[in-house]
Amino acid sequence: MGDKLKLEVGIVDFRADHARIVYTGFSALVLDELGIARPVNQQGAEDWGVKLASKENIPQMDADIIFDQTSLSRDDGRLDLRKEWTEHPLWKNLRAVQHNRVYEVDTAVWNNGSGPLAAMEMLEDLYEIYDLQ
Repeated sequence: MGDKLKLEVGIVDFRADHARIVYTGFSALVLDELGIARPVNQQGAEDWGVKLASKENIPQMDADIIFDQTSLSRDDGRLDLRKEWTEHPLWKNLRAVQHNRVYEVDTAVWNNGSGPLAAMEMLEDLYEIYDLQ
């Protein structure tokens, strides 16, 4: 699938006091196994990812597609932070934003999931997002 699509993907996760770019974890593992490319600056074998405390770091999130695995069920300020960041002019310069390729995904599957059932749910999401049959 990755060879066919040739699009680099990033995984972001907004928290109450910072944004994250996810390098490793379940969702990254599944994407890697599928051969889906990640931007060079968003890869890491040892670190889980990076915390971004300032909106000036938004350009680090740049990718052809962004999967947003922010939890929608927590009322701790993370959705407010996401709104602030996604309304910022630097966010609007990201390739995924310009091409309408930012997708909210289920954090229970993408962030907290593990095992074959969660991987299948991710695969179903990817088939829908990439409009595959």
